[in-house]
Amino acid sequence: MILIDNKLVEPSISIVLPCYNSSKYISQTLESIKKQTFDNYELIIIDDGSTDDSVDIVRLFCAKDDRITLIEQVNQGSGEARNNGINHACGDFIFFVDSDGNGGTASTGIKSDPTTLSDAETQSGPGDIIFLLDDGTNISIADVGDNDSLATKI
Repeated sequence: MILIDNKLVEPSISIVLPCYNSSKYISQTLESIKKQTFDNYELIIIDDGSTDDSVDIVRLFCAKDDRITLIEQVNQGSGEARNNGINHACGDFIFFVDSDGNGGTASTGIKSDPTTLSDAETQSGPGDIIFLLDDGTNISIADVGDNDSLATKI
């Protein structure tokens, strides 16, 4: 829970995922995000002019989950794709996730303390996504496989 306008509320998260020719990885990444126990999020996928099957794969996910939105743009690079995602985001927090290499089996959700992760969570492989609630106000995304941050704290 976080304090917004003097009320304790569950935070909403906007996940911005730029995508360019990621058909090889995008399904794994989307499945990993969908497996989170924290489900108060919107996933905004910005396709940056892909020429492979990325858009078709994302459309299948959109049809099954109304939290997922696809926005298509002509190729402008990942920075512009992220900016476009920010412009469409409605969450209390915004996270950026890359479309390639972030797949895996994530079975966790928001945690108040990284030291409370279960054995299964700490043994997750590289690319597994876990939302961490650091101090009651800041949320970050961590890759528990190698402990590298995937996003800047908002």
